[in-house]
Amino acid sequence: GCGAVIEFDNQKYTQNYPAYNNYYYGGDQVNIDNKISEDKGTLYLGMYGFLITASDHPRGVLAVIDKGGFSTKLSAGSLSKENYAYFSVDVRSNETIKVGSSKWATDYTKWSKKLPGEDFQYSYVFLNPNEVSYVGLANRYRQYLMDRDGLQEKDTTTSTVLDLNLLGSYDRYSMTLGIKYKTAGALTTFSQAKDIIEELKENKVQNFSVTYTGWTNERLEYEVGGSIKVASILGKAMSMRKFFEYCSENAITFYPEMFVTTTTGYDMSFGSSKYSARSASNAVSCLYEFNPATERQDKKLSREYRLSPRYYQTIAQKINKSFKKLKIWQSSTNQYGGYYLSDLGNFSIGNYKNGQEIYGEEAKLYQQSAMDVLSENNNIKISAPYDYAFKYINFASEVPYSASKWGMFDYEIPFYQLVVSGLFDYCSNPLNENSDLIFIKSLAQGANLGALLSANDPSELLDTDYTYYFDVHYQNHKDEIIRCVQEMDALGIHQGRLTYYENVTKDICYVEYTKKDGTKIKLRINTTNKDAEYGDHLVMGPYSYEIVE
Repeated sequence: GCGAVIEFDNQKYTQNYPAYNNYYYGGDQVNIDNKISEDKGTLYLGMYGFLITASDHPRGVLAVIDKGGFSTKLSAGSLSKENYAYFSVDVRSNETIKVGSSKWATDYTKWSKKLPGEDFQYSYVFLNPNEVSYVGLANRYRQYLMDRDGLQEKDTTTSTVLDLNLLGSYDRYSMTLGIKYKTAGALTTFSQAKDIIEELKENKVQNFSVTYTGWTNERLEYEVGGSIKVASILGKAMSMRKFFEYCSENAITFYPEMFVTTTTGYDMSFGSSKYSARSASNAVSCLYEFNPATERQDKKLSREYRLSPRYYQTIAQKINKSFKKLKIWQSSTNQYGGYYLSDLGNFSIGNYKNGQEIYGEEAKLYQQSAMDVLSENNNIKISAPYDYAFKYINFASEVPYSASKWGMFDYEIPFYQLVVSGLFDYCSNPLNENSDLIFIKSLAQGANLGALLSANDPSELLDTDYTYYFDVHYQNHKDEIIRCVQEMDALGIHQGRLTYYENVTKDICYVEYTKKDGTKIKLRINTTNKDAEYGDHLVMGPYSYEIVE
C-alpha cells in the first residue's frame, strides 16, 4: 500500500498475528488463483527500512533490491526476542496443481525446469543519524531512484490537476426475432466530453488530465493484434481528432487507454496458444472475473489473457503504428498527446513454457522496452506504478492512499507519496468512491484529484456485463468534484511538494508542503470519519483540517 509500519516489540505475536510475508511487485501473476486471496497489500517499491529511533544513538538501514525484484519476497515481524525484516528469493517458479478428480484429487507442487539466467543483487545503505526517520528514509530512497534511473522532477503544475477518466463505448445486448446479440452503446461521446470540461472550467477548475476508456471498436473488450479504429458510435477518428485539438488548445494532456500485457481475446493467428504466457504446468494464463458472492472465478463472466513478455515490444510498436494512421495528433501538437497504459509498469508476468522461460528480471526488461517505445514523443500515464516505471511517467492514477490492514502492521504512513511527490503528478482513487475520504487523504498525501465519469446515465448498463460502473454519472458527482478542486486550490498545496509527514495520533496527522522559495504550507488533518482528540483535549471533526501557523 502507501506505506505500512511494524513497531518493534509490538507484542502482536502473543495474539497469534502472523508475520508479514509477501512478494514484491505483486508476485508473478502468470499463476492464477481460483479464489480471491487475502489482502497483504502490494509492495510497490523495491525496498524496506529498519529504523531504531527511540534512543540516544538513532540508526537505520535502507535495504534496496537492485536486481531480481520480481522473484524476491519480504519477510517481516516482531517476536518475543527478535524484530526482523529480510529478503528471500524463489529461484524457480512453482505452481500448485491437482491430480485426479473429485475427492481423490491430490495437490502437488510443479516447478519450472530451467534456472533463471539473472542475478539477484541487494544493497544495504546505512543511514546517517539525521536520516533516521520515515521522511529521511523516503528522501534517501528517492535520491537512490533519481541516481539509478536518471529521474527528473516533471511535476511543474501549481494548481490541482483533475484527472478525468471518461467511459466511452460499451457492448449491450439487443434482441431481434428472439435472437440475442451484442450491439454498441455510448456513455460519453467526444462532444459530450468537451461539454463536461467546459462546464468544469466555468466553475474554476483550471487544470485537467483526460483519459478515455473504451474508445476503440472493441469498446471495453480490447483484443490485441488488430488494427486500432475509433468506435463509430463515439464519432469516429474525425471526432476524436477534433477533441484532441480542443485539448491541445486548452493545454490538456489526452491519454487514450491502451493495453500491452493483457487482452480479452486475440485478433491474430494461433492467438492464445502462441501469445499467452504459461505457468510452470504449461497452463495458459487466463483469469475470469471473480464472482463477489462466491469469491471464485466465474467462467460466465469476461476473461483476461496474460501475454508472454516476449511480445510486449512488438505490441507496443504495433500500437504506435496503428495510432499514427489515425492522425489524432501531429508533431506540432504532440506536446499534449499520450497513452494511458493501465496494465504496464504495474504488473509482473513471467512465462514458463518449456524452452521459452522468461523470469522476473527479464520480464521487467521486456516491460521497459515496451515503455521505451510508447514514451518516445508521447506522455505516459500509468495506474498505481511500480518504481521501475517511474522514469516513464508524466501522470500516475490510483496511487494507493492506504496500507494493508494486515494484523502485524501497527499504522500507515504515505511513504510512497513522500518518495514520488514532485517527480510527477499523481492522484489516488476516483472521488466517486467516497469524496470526503478521497479528498482528505489526497490533502494529506500531496495527491491531485480524479473522477471516473460518464455523460449518459449508466442505468443503461443494467443489461450488460458492466454493472460495476453504476456510480459514474457526471451529473451526480459534478458538485462534489467542483467543491473539492476549489477547496484544494485555495490551500495551494500543489505550489510545493510533500516534504514532511508525522502521525500526531492514530487519527490525526501533521504535514508540510515546501514551495520552491522555501516557504511552507502546514496542515493538521483528521483523516477519519469520527471526531478525533489531540493535545490538551482539542477536538477535530471528521474529515477536517486546520492550517497551522
